Amino acid sequence: MKATQNQQQDLLHLHTLETEIERKRAAIQAISQSAELVALRSAQMLQATALITAHNAVEATELELKRADTDLQLVLDRISRDQVRLQNTASPKDAQGIQSELESLSKRQSDLEDATLFVMERLEALKAEYEALNTEKASTDAALVALESSGEAEILKLTSGGELLVQEHRALKSRIEPQLLELYEKLASRGVPIGRLEGRECGACRMAMGANAFETLSKLSIDEFARCPDCQALLVR
Repeated sequence: MKATQNQQQDLLHLHTLETEIERKRAAIQAISQSAELVALRSAQMLQATALITAHNAVEATELELKRADTDLQLVLDRISRDQVRLQNTASPKDAQGIQSELESLSKRQSDLEDATLFVMERLEALKAEYEALNTEKASTDAALVALESSGEAEILKLTSGGELLVQEHRALKSRIEPQLLELYEKLASRGVPIGRLEGRECGACRMAMGANAFETLSKLSIDEFARCPDCQALLVR
């Protein structure tokens, strides 16, 4: 197929534009799905789940402590009332019963105080764990925001450049002869459609052609599209 030098250069430039557009798209995808970004997002989700679990544990333990305090206060109130009763009774039998109850209440008080102390210590440890998780997540959040902001700026830059390339590609494609464009697109569906001949090397497949093939190609007129004997790509000389 014949094509002027300008037409050949247009097809070569069309391929260059398509390659650059695809490179920018791949770069945008790589930024959006970078290993560091994926790792930070995964860590953020795990930390958020752990933080909720820790928060629930703190709330449950605070409720447990409140109940223990209530139980202890009930016992203390009962002890106070029994002590008043003991001081005011004149019956030895009643005094003996009240004293026995006071001894049981004293044991109950001791048990509840031990249990309350244990719950308070556990609550303190849970709060410390929650604060540590909260600090860790805050650090991850900040790192993620910084990385996403940096990525968004780079993506915006790549997208803007890509849009300009797409516009240039559309304009160039519209002025290429339909037959040449059809051949180009047919070749593009199979692989690299066009390349520059560099010495005896095909710029499309990077294969060096033999002496006979190169001699045959060299005899073609300048407006005749050369083809690579290996990949069949169009060659611009």
